[in-house]
Amino acid sequence: MATSFVDIYDLSISQFDSPEITKAYVTNPIEFFKVMYNFINTAVKAFNNPLTMPRVLADRVNPDGDFGEITGVGTIQTYALSSTPTANAFFYFSVNGVEDTGATFSYTTNSVTYSNAIQHGVEATWEWYDTGQFNKDIDEAAQLILSVWLVSYWTKKEKNFQLDIRRLLNDNDFKMGSEANSIRAKVNWYDETREEAEKLMNQYGWNMKFAAQQGL
Repeated sequence: MATSFVDIYDLSISQFDSPEITKAYVTNPIEFFKVMYNFINTAVKAFNNPLTMPRVLADRVNPDGDFGEITGVGTIQTYALSSTPTANAFFYFSVNGVEDTGATFSYTTNSVTYSNAIQHGVEATWEWYDTGQFNKDIDEAAQLILSVWLVSYWTKKEKNFQLDIRRLLNDNDFKMGSEANSIRAKVNWYDETREEAEKLMNQYGWNMKFAAQQGL
């Protein structure tokens, strides 16, 4: 059974303990997944104990997706997509720059039906995105380790990452505190998460080695 990257992202969310990140996840998950993929890709490279893990994690399907624009003619409500979404795709539909939460996608006809006919000259968009997956069944312990590594690398590059999060939210959602205290806290958080990831990974390696020796 495959393990979706979303499983790792879900575990990471609770570790961030950040209302801003949680809101970004809920508000625009596709854009959030795109940002997060950079960090899960780095987390995979860090997970090197036991020695079998790099090979297991290398067997994966990378994200896929497509985007399209439509110019309304005033009478049509349903439009065919120019590509075929995967079975696990997430969708985002908008009309005149505003998300159309009532729009629905049909795999049978490979088309989107907007809440209303798109008025003449009005721009509408559709997007689908598959987050990707590990083709092997990654156990819960390994998923947790990947999520901690992900958070660790996020804290290391948080300054740049916050620019991506800000793009998903309004400036009013952010309350900035002391910059010096914030930087100090980020450094400490990075050290803590990195140490936690290494501790969990090394313990996992020993457990897997013991299980192999016992024939489990």
